[in-house]
Amino acid sequence: MIQENIPVLIVGGGAAGLSASIFLSHHGIRSLLVERHSSTSIHPRGRGFNARVMELYRELGLEGAINEAGKDLQPAKGFLKGSTLAEAFANADKEPEPDSEQWARLMAIMAAQKEISPTSSSRGTQDLVEPILLAEASKRGGDVRFSTELLSFEQDETGVSARVRNRSDGTESQLRAQYMLGADGANSAVLRALSIPYRGSGILGHLLNILVEADLRSVVQGREFSQWLIERPEMKGVLLAINNRNIWTLHVPYDPQKGEKPEDFPPEHWEALLPSVLGLPRAEIKVKGILPWTASVRVAQSFQQGRIFLAGDAAHEVTPWGGLGANTGISDVHNLAWKLALVLKGVARPALLDTYNSERQPVGQAVVEFSHSQTGEDGLATRERFEPGAAMFMLSGFASQMLSGHGYKYASQAVVEEEGSDPENHELNGQPGTRVPHLWLTYQGERTSTVDLAATHFTLLTGPAGQDWHAAAEVVAARLQLDLKAYRLAPDGDLCDPEKLWPGRAGIEEDGALLVRPDGFVAWRAMRLPVKPQQELELVLKHLLG
Repeated sequence: MIQENIPVLIVGGGAAGLSASIFLSHHGIRSLLVERHSSTSIHPRGRGFNARVMELYRELGLEGAINEAGKDLQPAKGFLKGSTLAEAFANADKEPEPDSEQWARLMAIMAAQKEISPTSSSRGTQDLVEPILLAEASKRGGDVRFSTELLSFEQDETGVSARVRNRSDGTESQLRAQYMLGADGANSAVLRALSIPYRGSGILGHLLNILVEADLRSVVQGREFSQWLIERPEMKGVLLAINNRNIWTLHVPYDPQKGEKPEDFPPEHWEALLPSVLGLPRAEIKVKGILPWTASVRVAQSFQQGRIFLAGDAAHEVTPWGGLGANTGISDVHNLAWKLALVLKGVARPALLDTYNSERQPVGQAVVEFSHSQTGEDGLATRERFEPGAAMFMLSGFASQMLSGHGYKYASQAVVEEEGSDPENHELNGQPGTRVPHLWLTYQGERTSTVDLAATHFTLLTGPAGQDWHAAAEVVAARLQLDLKAYRLAPDGDLCDPEKLWPGRAGIEEDGALLVRPDGFVAWRAMRLPVKPQQELELVLKHLLG
């Protein structure tokens, strides 16, 4: 059997796995992805990408394509409840309008959200977005093999040996990779083989995800909604909008302890029941597919074992009610890709890879806890999500930070933490461990954001009086053989900041600087120019690179 050798083997071809392939190619690293299914998802599954993930796709030039894929779902806002659709709309009409103080608060929250990112969330569903990711992965040279399953693997001090099988013709292949990523979803074969234990509450409920075709345009046009809680004597469920026209998904719990099984609820059952549920007895209903799923909230105790890493649902299982499953997985692999690249290129020591677990595992834990708070005992969304005022809660404070994808701060060897730093303070104000503050600038006549600058390299962003940093950065980059770019942000700087807003936004003096990692997170903050900037910068980078 001929052995193929690759730097990184990716197991799993969902949103996280495909994104990993793209990010690695973006950093100049070859990968091979195997996925046991024959194609990308044919089921909508996730229905959106948060602002942080859209920043990552913006970096890849995919922002426009993903926004286009989600344009039909974009108007879907609001949460309804009622036994029929007409009753749900009537209940919504009865809800009191926010008073002037609430409106002012809501407007302030929305304005603040626009200030923290150069982009915004998108509502594309996975069945539409995954083909975009697959095309991009292939375009960038990623080796993506569907209908290929992982049979076994073992690791040693120098790499991972894996055996895979082509499910179309039964042929087997031997692969040798320097590192392996398990992004193979819930019930991950990679996780099971590694025997890494979970933390969390585990299974909250068993549900059916029913893909429904029903033309409701005449009813919902101008009243587009996101989720509808249905409570009736014969059923309870949540209907989710997919394209606001004729495609919807219905999530309904079933109880194995009562002897109920998915096959007890065939398509004909729902096609007969749904017209009365909708309150539209003449509606034509077609069930296009039924996907049983388990509502679980749990996180692996470690996202790394030796040369093997976990990401996405393989590392942290959440319910869909917080909208954080695929989003967190994509951010996982973005965090890992640049670290793998620097280690594989010999620029950083393998110790840098240990920071993947120390940074992303706490995020996974927080996401699991938030998801649990949004999930009821039967696995459906909590009833509180459909009460008046729930939207205000979701747009404010911690919930808003979690949903936008910015609600965390890293603490690891890859961050130089400041003395007295508050681990609970996630404000994007230049503090190390947080995503670099967003500020619109002009570069060579084009509008750009500070978030856009650190794509594949370390970046030093200085204040208006930061000229001395440039010479220091040039020397240090050469000494460490590191791709390091330095920019002075000023009215006459490399990046035009006409009002000198950057020092205030970054929390530095005019001669200070932020060192930003290739993933856009602040690694180190120099409040002002040190006496020996070259030595200081070199020491910091050596520390960060392991």
